[in-house]
Amino acid sequence: MLSATIGVAETDPMRSIAKFFKDAGYHGGGSVILAVILFGLTIWEHANNKAVGAWWLWALVVLMFGYGAVVAWHKEYRAGLLKDAQIVQLGARKHRDWNTEWEECADRFTAYINSRVGAEYRHFSRIAETTLEVSGDANLRKHLESLCGLTGEMILASPIVSSALPSEIRTEPDAKTRWLLFLKARGDIRMDVPLYEVSDDKQFPVYLGSIPNLAESSQLACLDCAAKEFQSMRT
Repeated sequence: MLSATIGVAETDPMRSIAKFFKDAGYHGGGSVILAVILFGLTIWEHANNKAVGAWWLWALVVLMFGYGAVVAWHKEYRAGLLKDAQIVQLGARKHRDWNTEWEECADRFTAYINSRVGAEYRHFSRIAETTLEVSGDANLRKHLESLCGLTGEMILASPIVSSALPSEIRTEPDAKTRWLLFLKARGDIRMDVPLYEVSDDKQFPVYLGSIPNLAESSQLACLDCAAKEFQSMRT
C-alpha cells in the first residue's frame, strides 16, 4: 500500500504542483486574500478611471507568498524524509532473520529452565480485573522478567507472529504482560478450581491459574515462533 501511494505521487506531477501552490498560499497567511483584494481594486480602477497606489499590496502578496512557499517546501521536505525512513524501516523489518532471533531467545530461556520461576494468573470477575505476575526467586525473577519484556516486544515486530495476534495481546502496553498473555493464549496456564468472593450476598468467582515453569514454556513458545517465521521464508 505504501509503495502504491508513492508511485501515484511520483507519476502525477501536476497534482504535486497544485498541492504545493495551495500549501504556499495557505501558509502565506493571507496572500490569496490580498490577491483577491488587488483584483477588486483593478476592477474598481477600470470602472471609475481612477488610479490607486497599490504597489505596497503587491509587495505584501509577493513577500507572503514567498514565505508560504518556503514553509510549504519545508513541509514537503520533512514529509519526504519521514516517508524514506518508513520505507527503510519496513525493508529492515522484512529482511531481519526472525527465525534466528527467536532461536536465540529460546536459548536464553533454556538457561533458566531449572530455576523454577513461574507466573501467577488471577481474574476477579466482580471487578473484571486480571493480573499476571512472575513469581519465584527474586534475583532469577528479574532476569526472566527482562527476557519476557524482550520477547513481548518481539511478538509485535516479528511479521508472521504479529499478524496472528489477537487484539487483547496487541493492545497491551506492557511488554512483559504482553508475553504472559501470549503464553496464556497458547494454553500454557494451568487453571485451578475457582474461588468465590461474596459481595452484597452474591458470589463472584475468582479464577486462578499458573505457569509452573515460565522458562520452559517461554522456550517452547520461542521455538514455535521461530518455526512460523522459518516456514514463511520457505514459502
